Amino acid sequence: MIYLTSCMFRIRIHFQGKHFYLKKYNVLYLQAEMKKLFEYHPRSYQFLFWFWLVIILIVSSIPRLPDPSIELKSFHLTIRTDYILHFLQYAILGGLFVMWQGLRNKIFTNRTLFIALVIGIALASLDEYHQHYIPGRRYNPVDMFYNVLGVVSGLVFTALYIRKMIAKGIIQ
Repeated sequence: MIYLTSCMFRIRIHFQGKHFYLKKYNVLYLQAEMKKLFEYHPRSYQFLFWFWLVIILIVSSIPRLPDPSIELKSFHLTIRTDYILHFLQYAILGGLFVMWQGLRNKIFTNRTLFIALVIGIALASLDEYHQHYIPGRRYNPVDMFYNVLGVVSGLVFTALYIRKMIAKGIIQ
């Protein structure tokens, strides 16, 4: 848990009924650490984007992967968690792309967002299309919808977050 007391943060961890205090952090210190986090490291964001894309392609190439679902018997409802997973994996991919391309120029523009959107939609569509050729897998337009929804959400939320950090002066 993080507690805010005036201008200091204190992190308290509960473990086996005991409390451990890690450190007190000054708010200005935390802002300086955030600046370090957002200093542009082109290779790291580029690597994370490509690594995550390869992971997505490897998992989507596994033949006869069962559809995960949660059954709520009291409500007679089945929730397909693969839709949530599709959304999350492409939201992360979209966010990584914005971090890589948007911070590269130290300026985040709508053009960058549009390019990321086109590339993200193309990757989401190609991923679903290639599953048509994997044994035991099929092309599912609903999966593609959640892929695209995830890309858009990841792009928009990351773009808004970056713009907020630029406005606060954390990213320069």
